[in-house]
Amino acid sequence: MKESDLPQVCARCHKQKAANTGRFFWSRTRYHTRVWVCFECLDRPKILRLARPGEETPLEKEAREALEQLHVKAFAEYPIGRFIFDFAIPKLRMLIEIDSVTYHRRWHNMLADKRKNEWAQKNLWHLVRIRAPDIAQQVVHAVMKRAQELR
Repeated sequence: MKESDLPQVCARCHKQKAANTGRFFWSRTRYHTRVWVCFECLDRPKILRLARPGEETPLEKEAREALEQLHVKAFAEYPIGRFIFDFAIPKLRMLIEIDSVTYHRRWHNMLADKRKNEWAQKNLWHLVRIRAPDIAQQVVHAVMKRAQELR
């Protein structure tokens, strides 16, 4: 039995699927390693992380997966000016900030958030702040609402 006949685990969604529902690629990050990606994940745009690689929080992961399900071209950890925003959707001119309760409780973090809000407003970006719970639902709702506003 060949490797291509066995069920495979997708490198992006981590679900086990039949081998004929995806394809193998050479990994760009792991030397001489082949990874298998399902066709469903290949159809979705991959959200690129532009800054702070490897530092995705569980809340940011939930938001990223929701954006991938919407098939929206977005960027994670998007640097604009002197700030780095959690997610940006340039086509909608929309910025998304995921606020955890523990991080945003401190006064200096709230001050930084206020500066980000002012900067976004001054530069005509629509900034949305999302708090737990139901991160994915709030992200989908915010993106759909913004898309309707721009139509």
